[in-house]
Amino acid sequence: MLTPTVMPADCRKCPLHAGRTNIVTFRGQYDRPDVLFVGEAPGATEDEQGVPFVGRSGQLLDRWIAEMGVTRYLVSNICRCRPPNNRPPTREEAATCGAHLAHLILQARPRQIVALGRTSERWLLENGYAPLFIYHPSYYLRGYRKWEPDVAALGELLRTAPPLTEWEPKPVAAAPKKRGRGPKKKDAEAS
Repeated sequence: MLTPTVMPADCRKCPLHAGRTNIVTFRGQYDRPDVLFVGEAPGATEDEQGVPFVGRSGQLLDRWIAEMGVTRYLVSNICRCRPPNNRPPTREEAATCGAHLAHLILQARPRQIVALGRTSERWLLENGYAPLFIYHPSYYLRGYRKWEPDVAALGELLRTAPPLTEWEPKPVAAAPKKRGRGPKKKDAEAS
């Protein structure tokens, strides 16, 4: 049986450690879950309890999981410590802590990965994973959109999508940065 790698209680690899109460790792079925749900970072309730997705967003996520009929699942975040003022993690913070998520994915070998929001989707794609996507539960809690159609569509994708066969991270090269505004016009006098 697989055993999860535990992060050291004194992890100080990024600046987020300074404001945390607890390191937040994962919850759920660790050994070959059907679905790994990935958020961006813990919120206040998660930081207090040391467990991901236990606040209002987690309660909504649990409702979705039940409605989709998923019984073997794992829930985690890119970052293990709460960013100040609940801001999204920086790319540097995500890169530092994301190594722990990559290890979790490699060890757990989920059938599917679901990105909960754009931040987690971006990190997963940049590291060569092919996640399914749904907006973060907090987005729906703010009333921007009804969640029922999206959860129904995600449930159908989870039932029909082929399972993952690769769990190794494969960082994708970032698109080259544009320099300037394009090619300079040739000087008419120089020709």
